[in-house]
Amino acid sequence: MKKKVIDKIIKIARENNEIKAVYLFGSQAKNQASVNSDIDIAILLQDNYTEKSGEIKVEIYEELIKAGLDNIDLVILNKASALLKYEVVKENYLLYKKEDFDAASYQSLAIRKYLDFEYYLKKNQQKFKERILNG
Repeated sequence: MKKKVIDKIIKIARENNEIKAVYLFGSQAKNQASVNSDIDIAILLQDNYTEKSGEIKVEIYEELIKAGLDNIDLVILNKASALLKYEVVKENYLLYKKEDFDAASYQSLAIRKYLDFEYYLKKNQQKFKERILNG
């Protein structure tokens, strides 16, 4: 991904008090992007803005489009599943964070919640498989 694109995303994040952190994930973060790949961005909002996340997401999309970035897939982490949060933080491609944001703690919590979720998911998958095999 071009530095100019990252700089635009960081500039938009800095100008929004609602944004706590911005992560890049997906094919761009893994250096597996093709020419047609979109840019997967995950935004963590300040806790007191979570209820307005839909409105804020639209506002951020509008700012990104004005900046010439129309191939963005934007996710609000506050509303994301444990699996998606894990997918975002495992790449550990933090583009921007507020000074008071503890990224390591957030990432650790996201991973632990996913591992808890994964345990129950595997357990339920096994029970489902047994029911199918046993008729």
